[in-house]
Amino acid sequence: MLFTNVEEARALLADRGRGVTSDSPEEVVPALLATGVRAVVLTLGPAGQVVGQGDLLVTTPVVPAAVVDTNGVGDALVGATLADLVRGLPLVDAVRSGAAAAALTTETASSVNPALSPALVAARRVVPEGVG
Repeated sequence: MLFTNVEEARALLADRGRGVTSDSPEEVVPALLATGVRAVVLTLGPAGQVVGQGDLLVTTPVVPAAVVDTNGVGDALVGATLADLVRGLPLVDAVRSGAAAAALTTETASSVNPALSPALVAARRVVPEGVG
């Protein structure tokens, strides 16, 4: 599983001789998967994340937050995502939890929100209407 942003992804692809011609997640994610990566979480800053696995390509939204500091946000996204995967959640649902943990992390001056808990993360997850 690869967590990356577009700039890092393009550098990785170029290093593997698979340069892409745009920053489009619809081009970048499949190109990364074609290198043998089994799953990709492409972070897009305020535009959310794109999750790719097999034929799946889903955009998950950023969770609204009152930003104080962005230090630790990526670590929170990765950590909460992996924690939910270990609990058996599907990848897209786990990334939604990761996005919630990232938002909670931005709301404190600390690199780890001292109130962070699975319950708090679950309460902040953004799930589109009609999706369980």
